[in-house]
Amino acid sequence: MKNMYLSYFKSPKSIAKIGLVFAFLFFGLELVMAEEVYIDQLDLSKTTCGWRDTLARKSVGGNQLSIAGVKFERGVGHHAPGEIIVALPQTDGFFSAKVGIDDEVGKKGHAKFIVYIDGKMVWQSGFMVGSQKAEFCKIPFKKTDRQLCLTVDTGEEGYDNDHTDWADAKIEFQIDPNSDQKIIETTKKRIIIGEVDENSREYLYLSRELKTGISAKRASQALRSESTFLASDRDPVDVVLRRTGAMFNHLKKLPNTPSFETEQQEFDKLQKEINETAVSDINLRKELFKRVTGLRDRIALRNPLIDFKNILFIKRHYTPEPEKQGNHMVDQFFGFHATSGGGLFILEDAFVPEKRKVKNLLEGSAVANDKRLKGVRLDASWGYLAPELSFDGTKLLFAAADTSEKRHSYSWTEGNCYHLFEVNIDGTKLTQLTDGAWNDIDPCYLPNGRIVFISERRGGYGRCHGRACPSYTLHSMLSDGSDITVLSPHETNEWAPMVDHNGMIIYTRWDYVDRGFNQAHHPWITYPDGRDPRAIQGNYSEVEESRPHFEDSFRPIPNSHKLLGIAHGHHTQYFGSVIILDPNIPDDEEGGDAMAPIRRITPEQPFPEIENHAHRDASNYGQPFPINEDFYLVVYDPFSSMKKGHANNFGIYLIDSFGNKTLLYRDLDISCQSPIAVKSRPVPPIIPHQTLVGLPAGATLPNADSNSGKIERLPDSAVVGVINMYETNRPFPQGTQIKELRVVQILPKTTAYNNLPRIGYGDETGARKVLGTVPVDVDGSCRFDLPVNVPVYFQALNAEGVAVQTMRSATYVKPGEMLTCLGCHEGRQRGTAKPTVFPTAFRREPSQIKPEMEGSNPFSFPKLVQPILDKHCVSCHEKEKDAGKTFALGRKLARGPKAEGRKEKFYESYVNLEPYVYLIRNVKTRGKSLNSWSPSRTFPGQFGTNKSTLWKLLKDGHYEVSLSSAEYRALALWMDNNADFYGAFELDSITPQLNGKQFKPTLE
Repeated sequence: MKNMYLSYFKSPKSIAKIGLVFAFLFFGLELVMAEEVYIDQLDLSKTTCGWRDTLARKSVGGNQLSIAGVKFERGVGHHAPGEIIVALPQTDGFFSAKVGIDDEVGKKGHAKFIVYIDGKMVWQSGFMVGSQKAEFCKIPFKKTDRQLCLTVDTGEEGYDNDHTDWADAKIEFQIDPNSDQKIIETTKKRIIIGEVDENSREYLYLSRELKTGISAKRASQALRSESTFLASDRDPVDVVLRRTGAMFNHLKKLPNTPSFETEQQEFDKLQKEINETAVSDINLRKELFKRVTGLRDRIALRNPLIDFKNILFIKRHYTPEPEKQGNHMVDQFFGFHATSGGGLFILEDAFVPEKRKVKNLLEGSAVANDKRLKGVRLDASWGYLAPELSFDGTKLLFAAADTSEKRHSYSWTEGNCYHLFEVNIDGTKLTQLTDGAWNDIDPCYLPNGRIVFISERRGGYGRCHGRACPSYTLHSMLSDGSDITVLSPHETNEWAPMVDHNGMIIYTRWDYVDRGFNQAHHPWITYPDGRDPRAIQGNYSEVEESRPHFEDSFRPIPNSHKLLGIAHGHHTQYFGSVIILDPNIPDDEEGGDAMAPIRRITPEQPFPEIENHAHRDASNYGQPFPINEDFYLVVYDPFSSMKKGHANNFGIYLIDSFGNKTLLYRDLDISCQSPIAVKSRPVPPIIPHQTLVGLPAGATLPNADSNSGKIERLPDSAVVGVINMYETNRPFPQGTQIKELRVVQILPKTTAYNNLPRIGYGDETGARKVLGTVPVDVDGSCRFDLPVNVPVYFQALNAEGVAVQTMRSATYVKPGEMLTCLGCHEGRQRGTAKPTVFPTAFRREPSQIKPEMEGSNPFSFPKLVQPILDKHCVSCHEKEKDAGKTFALGRKLARGPKAEGRKEKFYESYVNLEPYVYLIRNVKTRGKSLNSWSPSRTFPGQFGTNKSTLWKLLKDGHYEVSLSSAEYRALALWMDNNADFYGAFELDSITPQLNGKQFKPTLE
């Protein structure tokens, strides 16, 4: 008999024969076979895991499975709360496992194991703790049973350290030994990990969040308290009932609301049943939960504010770890990180479940216009990004990158970058708009007919990356892709332009001028022609944790002045927590609350990176689209993780400010992103164009050629005026008189890697050149010509040429622009005092910028500062150095104290003066981090020269050193601008700069 069964299992595809079991079946003893399938043999990607991922044959922490000192070769590592759904083989059998908390957490952890069959609880372990001996379960199932659910639940203290193991977990099923191999294999194939249904997914997530709780800080910042957790919330059933009731009561008060009589009766009945059902009755509570969520969804889908049927969206994989594969705020939008499998889609009849249908918008379409890609079909071999609908709802813009050719990571070609396209809403007339070896993303229609978008065409690289990350900024073009114009020459990245109700462009800027790398990525506003960029909010973070690291994807809310966006992190993608921003509420600009303008729509989701761990933790929401101030479309994955990459599975949801979430669509194989209501909307006002570039179609310029419509030569400067320099939100020191305004140009980085080269003491700081100064009149006014298309900042100088105040943001002007400022750092939320007389500087022609001394344009320590040291300091310091009383101040080359293995050289004088000058640095030194936590703003008289020990020493008569006024001014200029050494990034400029040679930067 033994030989017979061994020969029966010689098929190479079969699992090794396990053995024989005997069972009594009706008429006596009959021989049957037992087959087994271990859970760790199955695809675990569709499980829900409370932290990290479910792992085969390893703990959730990546170690060998171990419970109370006993090691296991088979099984799965899981984390509470979590659920593993297993389809049963449609035959009789058993599930068995040894369960417990994994030894990797020691005596920590507190979780309960529960087994359900077809929704009914059949076994539970009770709560177990770390180091507790494993519990064994062996549970029979019948051939009529369809689904096994392995659940791990958390204790009241939260889900930390709940590292749960299903050791030796397996399905054993009985089968007639006369069955052929095909039947056995078919039976085995039925045993798969199934997708957790939406109802279970929500129950698990709410279970976890209830145990974790929402901090008092986050709860206080929620738009509505209903979206938080209350003391009366005993379990997920209580939460969803309460939130459903809040939404229901709100909808019933809206105009044109439908009759909810039936729903009201059902709600009242459910409320009574829930109140009368003990929380300990898990089976019944779960059934009640399912009924409440069903009712909630039916109510939500009848919202009278939903005045559209279809939703435009893309399918796009969440890019994986590490940053070099796209898991970063910048890298995520490089075309060579795009992944195949996506597309541009319409969810038709999105709010009628029985009629919902997904339409591939580009199916059968090919590029129609005469560009490089003419005739090419944009199918699933392309990666998609950033759809945007026209105001009349008849056409749309999007970005796409070809993924079919070999990837050239961090090597830009026209074949692996994002290009912009337009297509009609029915999929016809697919048109290529842009091309080239740079990424063009985030297109948006302007009211004047042009298109604003983000592009790498400006040139330059980010300063903090260990890889090539080009800067991309605001651009515009005509509707056919011609006349591409740089709207923003800012030297760091910008994102997501959108038109507000007033016709202005709202976008996100990385403001990185003399501040930490992750202090300011927040909303800005500019005119459609690129004039007068201004921060809306969030540009003054004095404490890193006071607000989100990154605020992005803003859209104007219909019939409201508020904006809806997402809060995410610097080292993350554009997923996080949904926020609503009121631009009319002051933040900490004038000493107020940094979070005052921001309310959290989803307070259960911490702000990525400042309230949870970047590259690891959940980042559950993305790209919200407002219906009104309380209802939104969004993509959502309750069990997302920043490190899960393609395993993240974002679906399209209708959510509200009360905390309710209704799934509209999910593709189990790829995430959905960027949902947009397909409908027309009012065209915002067309703001008159006031520059000489980037004109709307058909516009002509004064003095233009009658044939070409262009002027022979655009002006290379524009007029800037300040009405009253003393109008500030932080007063100048008493008695201060401002005599000049210094203009400093910020230079884009021309080398790709961080600190290659290092410019000075600071880490990842920018190079600069001082253009010069202009006079400030007694009344505080000034007016001058400023070169166009260069990012600059200003400094207010006293009579000694010392800066009293400085900007730490960039501005710029366009040809034909006239830029007027009310004051020096005047408050955003208030106007200036009405002048009694016309500012004197405005009564004459604009001043011309007067150049500063040699060595300031561009910056050069060897030319600006070292000659002063050579003349007054070197000889004495050499003598005293030999006696061990001081340090050298000569030109001998030395490694900088912050060189961190780099090859940059500095003068020994520069290295030795570091402790004596005030620095806005971006490094960790002497055990104290000054990176992200240094103040992101300056206070009058409290920076640069005025705060430098060197200045005080010299002013107090250091060893009778007597400097001329010009020498004092040169030292002040150096210290006021962060005491840099080099003035250009180009690597071939380093030796000339060390030798005191002038070098002109190649990109300005």
